Amino acid sequence: MYWKELKSYLLAFAIGSIIIVYLLDTGSIITGNKDIVHSYYNHFPNLLLDLFFVWAYLMVAYGFIKYFDIKKEVNKFITIIITTIVITSLWCLYFRSKPETTQFFSKWFNSVGYSSAIYDAILVGFIYLIYTRLNKIM
Repeated sequence: MYWKELKSYLLAFAIGSIIIVYLLDTGSIITGNKDIVHSYYNHFPNLLLDLFFVWAYLMVAYGFIKYFDIKKEVNKFITIIITTIVITSLWCLYFRSKPETTQFFSKWFNSVGYSSAIYDAILVGFIYLIYTRLNKIM
């Protein structure tokens, strides 16, 4: 990643997280499980983990965007959303196919289920939109 893109991503992640996670509490609204959402986001290391997860989701989606030579911004956005939903749904399927353990993500997916895919799509999509705008003006 180039310095400009890195700065844009870090700022977009910070803005997106503050709005979606903390101000709007979207995770609690979408998943219906305020306790587990707050237990995740009230620990700073988990925010850093999300910084990596969002980046990884975007990199997978960018792979599809590049492979399919997607040019229109709206189609890129749709690709980001679909990729995020598929990846999170696969993780949900994996964790729900096994007995629940004390591991956080086992508890997460077993309690919030596939609603987590919608939440992730909103979070990643919003961060992507902010990133693209910041990247144009920075």
